[in-house]
Amino acid sequence: HGAGSHLWDAMPAGAVQAVALFGGFRLLGALINCSRSTQQALSPADTLFLTAAQDVWGAELTQVEPEAPPLQLGEPAPSNAYRTVAELCQDRNRRGAWRVCELDTPAPWNWKQNNPEFFYTGLILKVAHDQLTGTVNLWFHAICNAGDLRTATDSCLCHIANGVVVHMVRATWVYLAPGLDERVQQRGILGYEVSQLRPGAAYGFIFGTRWTRHWDYDPTEPVLRMNAGRLEVMLPHREEWQAPRQQEDEVSLSDRFPQQELRAVVERA
Repeated sequence: HGAGSHLWDAMPAGAVQAVALFGGFRLLGALINCSRSTQQALSPADTLFLTAAQDVWGAELTQVEPEAPPLQLGEPAPSNAYRTVAELCQDRNRRGAWRVCELDTPAPWNWKQNNPEFFYTGLILKVAHDQLTGTVNLWFHAICNAGDLRTATDSCLCHIANGVVVHMVRATWVYLAPGLDERVQQRGILGYEVSQLRPGAAYGFIFGTRWTRHWDYDPTEPVLRMNAGRLEVMLPHREEWQAPRQQEDEVSLSDRFPQQELRAVVERA
């Protein structure tokens, strides 16, 4: 009752199910497995709900720190932690975990004039909706073998109907993985404002448009659309919880881009 009942109402369905499964020895074991510092800092009810939340999102993505910054909407959180278990549950852990859709087969794009001498290509790998900042985020990887790759910052989402560009959306933020020669290879995440997307419209991706409707890259096939505020990924994918803006691990270029024309890129890397 009291605060505990408010927590129960705020929990996502999966967490409620996890709580419901707790009983007898399982509950006792969960409480014993909590760290000594956590037991000291949290009440038994909070410990129960935190353990249930960890069943849903995982311990690494479920952080409670009394000194965490206050929750604010509309901007990236300086910390993934919440000040209280109640705050974490009421916010459905949007600060601590993104539901990331990893494409079964990455969506490719290519330069329209690709040839054995000059070759530019790239892939969209993952998509996620950040509900706190109102952005849809795309993990990408772009390479070329000519040493003059455009910057990814002016890449756009585009709605194309009957071969005609109907609507384009610019990226509002970009993260580029450090330590790469950006003239040859760029890897990172691009964020786009959900409010700029037309409801129900399917959007593909065009690399390096320079924000014009005259581009020399082929767009990807439609990757996503927003319906009633919910992200729909239009390509086969699998979903998992990840920390917000979690960067990709190092990858083998020869595995990701096996094309013969990219041998020079692989050798330079």
